[in-house]
Amino acid sequence: MAYIIGQYNHNNASSDDASFITPITTGVVRRKEESGDLGTNIDSISPFSNECVSGLNLNSTNYYYFRGQIKRMTSPQIFNIKLVNYDNEETKIEQFVKQVSIKGGDREEWVSIECVFHPIVSFDTILFQLQRTIEDYRIFARYPKIVYQQLGIINNIIPDKVGTERPLLKIGVQSRPGLVMCINGEEIHTSRSGVFEVRNGIIPVQSFSVVNAAKEKTPEVENWKININEQIEIIENSSMSIEEKETAYSNIQSKCFFGTEKEYLIDSFTLDYMYSNN
Repeated sequence: MAYIIGQYNHNNASSDDASFITPITTGVVRRKEESGDLGTNIDSISPFSNECVSGLNLNSTNYYYFRGQIKRMTSPQIFNIKLVNYDNEETKIEQFVKQVSIKGGDREEWVSIECVFHPIVSFDTILFQLQRTIEDYRIFARYPKIVYQQLGIINNIIPDKVGTERPLLKIGVQSRPGLVMCINGEEIHTSRSGVFEVRNGIIPVQSFSVVNAAKEKTPEVENWKININEQIEIIENSSMSIEEKETAYSNIQSKCFFGTEKEYLIDSFTLDYMYSNN
């Protein structure tokens, strides 16, 4: 059996290479009422609403990368990120993607999040389901603020960069610690040494890509976040009642920047590989 051994090097001089991720530019910010058990028997309490971005076409053929930022609150926030269909209340099919925890602290801060996911069926919405606490019942419902910054289809670079349709039997990746990769549809990070290996030949690597994320600080995003901070400060310093403050907070919307121009950054990395030529 003949083997091909090779190496692919990517340097950050070509940081805006669009061959790794195909950007998705559609997306509508909405809120979706909580379904199921609300954790209370009081019928008069309205269902909570969760932040989401819909109007998407997420199908089981592709792998996707999402990046965003969530505004920190004084209290912790725990989100279950899910894929759902916004108007499908009959079957209520949903897919869990990831749980993220945002510690409480300085409300001027924003926390970056990212994830790789593969839909099992077609969905049109990415939902951020906030785990409710006693604060939501005793004080007023929390309305998180989210920047939906980037969504894209992850492209398999093996055919174009390596030059073969055959699966790779062994790979080794060297880059910075924590580099985000998509290997066979799974989100994988390089270790603290900046190295990752698949070397046993048992699990063939059918698809491989490295995430190129949108540059975090852009004028549009930063100006919008400053505006949000100013709105919240006005509410907090006002003499409004609790009910009026809740309404004011609910009127501050999250924001989707999928369709705006942005710079994509990708880290330098080296891919060593081996595959069978038979």
